[in-house]
Amino acid sequence: MRDNIKLLAKKYGTPLFVIDLDKLEETFLKFKKAFPNSIIAYSYKTNFHPEILKALKRLGAFAEIISNQELYFTEKIGVDNNKIIFNGLGRTNKEFIESTQKNLFSININSIDELEKISSISRRLRKVVKIGLRIDPEINLHHKKSFSNSKFGIKRRDYKKAEKIIKNNRYLRLKILHSHIGTNSITPNNYVENFKALDNLAKNQITYLDLGGGFASESILNENSKSILDFGRAINKANKNRYNLIFEPGRYLIEDSCYCVTRILSIYNNWIILDLAGNFLIPLVNANYRIKTKKGKYKYNFAGNLCFAADIIQKKVYSVKLNEGELIRIDNVGAYTFSLRNNMAFPDPTIIIKRNNKYKLYKQKQTPLEIFNNIT
Repeated sequence: MRDNIKLLAKKYGTPLFVIDLDKLEETFLKFKKAFPNSIIAYSYKTNFHPEILKALKRLGAFAEIISNQELYFTEKIGVDNNKIIFNGLGRTNKEFIESTQKNLFSININSIDELEKISSISRRLRKVVKIGLRIDPEINLHHKKSFSNSKFGIKRRDYKKAEKIIKNNRYLRLKILHSHIGTNSITPNNYVENFKALDNLAKNQITYLDLGGGFASESILNENSKSILDFGRAINKANKNRYNLIFEPGRYLIEDSCYCVTRILSIYNNWIILDLAGNFLIPLVNANYRIKTKKGKYKYNFAGNLCFAADIIQKKVYSVKLNEGELIRIDNVGAYTFSLRNNMAFPDPTIIIKRNNKYKLYKQKQTPLEIFNNIT
C-alpha cells in the first residue's frame, strides 16, 4: 500500500525524508532468502542513520565498516565485535592497533603495504589477528574490465608474496578472500566470475569468500526483469556449499527503503523546481532516484532549488500535467543521500521513521541558526 503523502505533508511539512523500516526488513529477508546460509554484512558507508543500523542489527546483520568513525558507530548501537568486518584502505597504525585490540570478525587488508603494517603490529602486541585479503579479481565483466589499475585490492601476481608474509607470522590468521566488482550490478554472471577468480586462489583452503556488495536495488533489478533471487541461484550453484559466503550489500538493502516527499515550487518550460535539492539528493552518476507521478503526455525535468547546474534529480519524466504546489514522491533515495548530504543553502529535510506501519518524527528540519552554530 502506498503511503498517503498528503497526510504526511500536512502533519510534518515538506521536504520529508521517510525511512521505512518495514520495507528495510522485507528487503533484508528477501536477500536472506537468496543466500540463506551466508553472512550479510551491511555497508555502513551507504547510509549510517542510527535507526537503520539498529534495525539491521536486530535482523542479525553484520557490520561492514571502513573507518574508526564507523567502528565508533558499531559501539554506540552495541554490535558484537565478532560481527564486524573492517574494510578500507590507507589505514594508519593507530587505526590498526585499535581494531586489532577489539578482536573483530576480520580486518580485510587492501594492499601489501597494509599487510606488512598489521603484521608488524601483531608481533609487537603479541596478539592473534583474524584477517582477510582484498583481491583485485582482474576479470572481464559484462560491461567493463574490473578495476583495471585500481587502488583497491592486492593484484593476483602479488598473492604469493602475501601468503608468505602470513605464513611467516604466527599471529596472523587468514580466514577471508574478498573482492568487490562495482555498484548497481544487474548481471548475476559478474558475481559468478568474481567467485571463480577467488576460488582459483583459495583452492578450498580458506573458510570464507567475501563477494562484496554492489547489487542494484530490487526495484532496479525488477525494471530489468531480474531479482536478487537470480543472483542467489547463480552464485550458490557455482559455490556448491564449498565456502561460507559473505556479502556486503548497502545499496540493495537501503535504496528502496527510503523515499522523499517534496513540493513543486515552480514550473517553467519543461523544468519543475522542487523544495528538495542536491545538497541532500546528491547528484551521483549512479543514483537511481525515481519521481513517482501518474504517467501522461507531458515531459518534465525535475530539479532542486540550488543555484548549481548539477542539481538535477530526474530528467525526461512523462507525466500528467502538474501544477505549482503539488506534492511529489521520490523513491530509491536511501543510498548515499544521508551519508553524503551537506548544508549548501538549505538544511536537511525533516526525517520521519516508519515502523510497524506507524510514523514517528525523528528529527525536525534544522533552522539556519542551528546550522550556523554547528559550523562556528
